[in-house]
Amino acid sequence: GGLTGGIFNFCANMASIITPLIIGVIISMTGNFFYALIYIGLTALVGVIAYVFIIGDIKRIVLK
Repeated sequence: GGLTGGIFNFCANMASIITPLIIGVIISMTGNFFYALIYIGLTALVGVIAYVFIIGDIKRIVLK
């Protein structure tokens, strides 16, 4: 819990609000799902790159 859990939940909830809006805009502008699927794929790719290169190894913090 705590601050880290709150930040994680905030980001996840914001993504669950923003993603359908962005997909709706893409589909209304283009008329098909192709670019919406490209957006989802690129978002997943950015997440993988962030996990591998930015976050790195996750280690447990031992409290004394």
